[in-house]
Amino acid sequence: QNIADEHISIYHPGNYIFNDTIQLSTQTASEEECALYVLASVVSHPSEDLFICDAGTKCLGLDQGAHGNTSIVGYGTVKGHPELYVDGLSEEVGKIHVNGKTDLKVGDKICIIPNHSCSTANFTNYLIGVRGDEVERLVEVDIRSNTTKKNVK
Repeated sequence: QNIADEHISIYHPGNYIFNDTIQLSTQTASEEECALYVLASVVSHPSEDLFICDAGTKCLGLDQGAHGNTSIVGYGTVKGHPELYVDGLSEEVGKIHVNGKTDLKVGDKICIIPNHSCSTANFTNYLIGVRGDEVERLVEVDIRSNTTKKNVK
């Protein structure tokens, strides 16, 4: 048993645990320090500079950081691919634009660091804990049962 499990009963999702594209944009974290990402599949290549992946707003959200922050471009950072950016999202798919050359192809898996990790962590029922290339465990997300009716009479 992990020592944290003995002393910590709840983790709140957030950039202080995971880091995200907001921290990348302010240069307070590196890609390697971002612990949460969405694993997406490239499902289409409709034009030379455009790919479609199977992760949209239901995974990544539409948050682009604080109002007035112009340092974030798009809706997530494609880990290990500085030539790619997430230019648009629908509910289920993302538009990945290419700026330069890429070796990406249909069927490839890409890791997208969300702009805001809080909402991405909350959008799912569980997270998959990975260490290196090994799946270590599932982490249940139960924030929906952590609400109260304190303001309802």
